[in-house]
Amino acid sequence: MIVCGGLQQNRPVEHIGQLVGSLSTAFESGPRRELDGRSMALSSTTINPLSMATTLNPKELTLVYNSSTSEGKKALAFAYSLAPKVNKQDVNEVSLSSTFVRQVVKQLNLRPKDLMNRAHPYYQEHVRGRDLDMEGWLHVLTRNPHLWRAPVALLGDKAVLCEPASLIYTLNEAQRAAATV
Repeated sequence: MIVCGGLQQNRPVEHIGQLVGSLSTAFESGPRRELDGRSMALSSTTINPLSMATTLNPKELTLVYNSSTSEGKKALAFAYSLAPKVNKQDVNEVSLSSTFVRQVVKQLNLRPKDLMNRAHPYYQEHVRGRDLDMEGWLHVLTRNPHLWRAPVALLGDKAVLCEPASLIYTLNEAQRAAATV
Protein backbone atom coordinates (compact mmCIF):
# COMPACT_ATOMS: atom_id res chain seq x y z
CA MET A 1 0.00 0.00 0.00
CA ILE A 2 1.25 3.48 -0.79
CA VAL A 3 0.14 6.46 1.26
CA CYS A 4 0.56 9.78 -0.54
CA GLY A 5 -0.71 13.06 0.86
CA GLY A 6 -3.36 11.23 2.83
CA LEU A 7 -4.48 9.16 -0.18
CA GLN A 8 -4.11 5.41 0.05
CA GLN A 9 -3.43 3.42 -3.06
CA ASN A 10 -3.84 -0.35 -2.80
CA ARG A 11 -2.29 -1.12 -6.14
CA PRO A 12 1.18 -2.37 -6.93
CA VAL A 13 3.70 0.04 -8.38
CA GLU A 14 4.81 -1.45 -11.67
CA HIS A 15 7.38 1.19 -12.52
CA ILE A 16 9.32 3.68 -10.41
CA GLY A 17 7.93 6.44 -12.65
CA GLN A 18 4.44 5.67 -11.35
CA LEU A 19 5.64 6.06 -7.78
CA VAL A 20 7.47 9.32 -8.46
CA GLY A 21 4.50 10.65 -10.42
CA SER A 22 2.02 9.83 -7.68
CA LEU A 23 4.31 11.32 -5.04
CA SER A 24 4.84 14.55 -6.96
CA THR A 25 1.10 14.82 -7.66
CA ALA A 26 0.31 14.36 -3.98
CA PHE A 27 3.01 16.86 -3.05
CA GLU A 28 1.69 19.47 -5.49
CA SER A 29 -2.02 18.98 -4.80
CA GLY A 30 -1.89 18.04 -1.12
CA PRO A 31 -2.64 20.29 1.85
CA ARG A 32 -0.50 23.42 2.05
CA ARG A 33 0.83 25.47 4.94
CA GLU A 34 2.08 29.06 5.07
CA LEU A 35 5.53 29.35 6.60
CA ASP A 36 7.45 32.64 6.55
CA GLY A 37 5.20 33.93 3.78
CA ARG A 38 5.94 30.93 1.55
CA SER A 39 3.46 28.22 0.71
CA MET A 40 4.80 24.76 1.52
CA ALA A 41 3.19 21.43 0.72
CA LEU A 42 2.45 19.03 3.55
CA SER A 43 2.72 15.41 2.62
CA SER A 44 2.80 12.24 4.68
CA THR A 45 4.66 10.03 2.23
CA THR A 46 5.28 6.47 3.34
CA ILE A 47 6.55 3.87 0.91
CA ASN A 48 6.46 0.88 3.27
CA PRO A 49 4.69 1.57 6.55
CA LEU A 50 6.04 -1.67 8.03
CA SER A 51 9.73 -1.06 7.43
CA MET A 52 12.06 -0.13 10.27
CA ALA A 53 13.45 3.40 10.31
CA THR A 54 17.23 3.65 10.34
CA THR A 55 17.37 6.84 12.38
CA LEU A 56 16.75 6.04 16.02
CA ASN A 57 15.67 8.38 18.77
CA PRO A 58 18.60 8.38 21.22
CA LYS A 59 16.24 8.80 24.19
CA GLU A 60 14.06 5.80 23.51
CA LEU A 61 14.92 2.15 23.80
CA THR A 62 14.57 0.25 20.52
CA LEU A 63 13.97 -3.48 20.86
CA VAL A 64 14.23 -5.85 17.92
CA TYR A 65 12.61 -9.07 19.04
CA ASN A 66 10.46 -12.04 18.08
CA SER A 67 7.16 -11.96 19.97
CA SER A 68 6.61 -15.69 19.43
CA THR A 69 9.63 -16.67 21.57
CA SER A 70 9.87 -16.66 25.35
CA GLU A 71 13.16 -14.70 25.21
CA GLY A 72 11.45 -12.06 23.07
CA LYS A 73 8.56 -11.74 25.52
CA LYS A 74 10.95 -11.49 28.47
CA ALA A 75 13.09 -8.88 26.73
CA LEU A 76 9.98 -6.80 25.98
CA ALA A 77 8.89 -6.93 29.64
CA PHE A 78 12.41 -5.96 30.78
CA ALA A 79 12.47 -3.14 28.22
CA TYR A 80 9.26 -1.63 29.60
CA SER A 81 10.67 -1.80 33.12
CA LEU A 82 13.81 -0.01 31.93
CA ALA A 83 12.50 2.82 29.76
CA PRO A 84 9.25 4.80 29.57
CA LYS A 85 9.31 4.78 25.75
CA VAL A 86 10.03 1.52 23.92
CA ASN A 87 10.20 1.35 20.14
CA LYS A 88 9.03 -2.25 19.58
CA GLN A 89 10.25 -3.87 16.38
CA ASP A 90 8.65 -7.30 16.31
CA VAL A 91 10.26 -9.20 13.43
CA ASN A 92 6.93 -10.95 12.86
CA GLU A 93 5.29 -7.60 12.05
CA VAL A 94 7.97 -5.36 10.50
CA SER A 95 10.53 -5.71 7.74
CA LEU A 96 14.01 -4.76 8.86
CA SER A 97 16.08 -2.97 6.24
CA SER A 98 19.62 -4.06 5.50
CA THR A 99 20.75 -0.56 6.47
CA PHE A 100 19.19 -0.94 9.91
CA VAL A 101 20.63 -4.44 10.34
CA ARG A 102 24.05 -3.09 9.31
CA GLN A 103 23.69 -0.39 11.99
CA VAL A 104 22.78 -3.02 14.61
CA VAL A 105 25.73 -5.21 13.63
CA LYS A 106 28.08 -2.24 13.83
CA GLN A 107 26.78 -1.14 17.25
CA LEU A 108 27.06 -4.70 18.58
CA ASN A 109 30.55 -5.02 17.09
CA LEU A 110 29.64 -8.46 15.72
CA ARG A 111 29.53 -10.15 12.34
CA PRO A 112 26.02 -10.68 10.89
CA LYS A 113 26.63 -14.44 11.08
CA ASP A 114 27.08 -14.09 14.87
CA LEU A 115 23.46 -12.87 15.18
CA MET A 116 22.05 -16.05 13.62
CA ASN A 117 20.65 -19.06 15.40
CA ARG A 118 22.84 -21.72 13.83
CA ALA A 119 20.74 -24.51 15.35
CA HIS A 120 17.61 -23.39 13.47
CA PRO A 121 16.51 -25.95 10.84
CA TYR A 122 16.35 -23.29 8.11
CA TYR A 123 19.95 -22.27 8.82
CA GLN A 124 21.07 -25.90 8.78
CA GLU A 125 19.35 -26.63 5.47
CA HIS A 126 19.88 -23.41 3.49
CA VAL A 127 22.68 -21.34 5.02
CA ARG A 128 25.20 -23.65 6.69
CA GLY A 129 28.48 -23.97 4.85
CA ARG A 130 27.99 -20.89 2.67
CA ASP A 131 30.75 -18.35 2.36
CA LEU A 132 28.96 -15.01 2.01
CA ASP A 133 30.23 -11.45 2.08
CA MET A 134 28.82 -8.79 4.43
CA GLU A 135 25.97 -7.91 2.05
CA GLY A 136 25.05 -11.57 1.66
CA TRP A 137 24.82 -12.12 5.42
CA LEU A 138 22.80 -8.92 5.83
CA HIS A 139 20.46 -10.14 3.10
CA VAL A 140 19.98 -13.47 4.92
CA LEU A 141 19.19 -11.68 8.20
CA THR A 142 16.74 -9.23 6.64
CA ARG A 143 14.89 -11.89 4.63
CA ASN A 144 14.83 -14.45 7.46
CA PRO A 145 14.21 -12.57 10.72
CA HIS A 146 13.31 -15.85 12.45
CA LEU A 147 17.04 -16.66 12.31
CA TRP A 148 17.93 -13.91 14.82
CA ARG A 149 19.32 -15.80 17.78
CA ALA A 150 18.19 -13.34 20.48
CA PRO A 151 16.50 -9.96 20.91
CA VAL A 152 18.64 -6.86 20.38
CA ALA A 153 18.18 -3.69 22.44
CA LEU A 154 19.50 -0.30 21.34
CA LEU A 155 19.66 2.87 23.42
CA GLY A 156 21.56 5.85 22.07
CA ASP A 157 24.86 4.59 20.70
CA LYS A 158 24.80 1.43 22.86
CA ALA A 159 23.46 -1.96 21.82
CA VAL A 160 23.25 -5.35 23.47
CA LEU A 161 22.38 -8.84 22.28
CA CYS A 162 19.89 -9.91 24.95
CA GLU A 163 21.00 -13.48 25.47
CA PRO A 164 19.73 -13.97 28.17
CA ALA A 165 17.00 -11.34 28.07
CA SER A 166 18.12 -9.80 31.37
CA LEU A 167 21.28 -8.48 29.65
CA ILE A 168 19.10 -5.59 28.51
CA TYR A 169 19.82 -3.99 31.90
CA THR A 170 23.45 -3.44 30.86
CA LEU A 171 22.16 -0.63 28.63
CA ASN A 172 20.88 1.22 31.68
CA GLU A 173 24.19 0.73 33.51
CA ALA A 174 26.12 2.04 30.50
CA GLN A 175 23.79 5.04 30.24
CA ARG A 176 24.26 5.87 33.95
CA ALA A 177 28.04 5.54 33.65
CA ALA A 178 28.07 7.89 30.65
CA ALA A 179 25.92 10.43 32.51
CA THR A 180 28.27 10.56 35.51
CA VAL A 181 31.37 11.21 33.40
